[in-house]
Amino acid sequence: MQQQLDQEQDVLTYLLTTLVGGALDAEGEQMLDDVFNITTANLNQLTPQGWAAIGDRAIQAKWFLDHITEIKEKFKLLIDAQICFREFQGWLMEAGYKGAEKIKKAQIDVAVARAKYGATVEQQDYRLTKNKEQFAAETVQENGCISMNANVSKKS
Repeated sequence: MQQQLDQEQDVLTYLLTTLVGGALDAEGEQMLDDVFNITTANLNQLTPQGWAAIGDRAIQAKWFLDHITEIKEKFKLLIDAQICFREFQGWLMEAGYKGAEKIKKAQIDVAVARAKYGATVEQQDYRLTKNKEQFAAETVQENGCISMNANVSKKS
């Protein structure tokens, strides 16, 4: 088997060495090298190892072509999953902001209620204090009047 492969490579090498090498078009040759890592300028000088390297690339290329559908499916799955994950993150953040907004509103509502309660209690405490002061003043006045009336009654 190896001997047959060596013979085929020898025949190919022989055939290619009979051809005139060199680039047909310098820009085209550069494009092939840049895009495909292929050069035709030196095909007539390839060694058996060089041909083996091209053969290995061809085997890998064939495997890729044979499995392209499966490869596409896997990459599509990865892309779809990444999109889904980012959409999930967006949903989560949006829900989080909406929830945080509701929580903040509740906190503000509580603070306003607390302030209203505090103002009401303060107002009621003020009124209570004033009522007590008024009651105390009235009591002192009435006691003073009663004492005076009692003194006037005792003197008579």
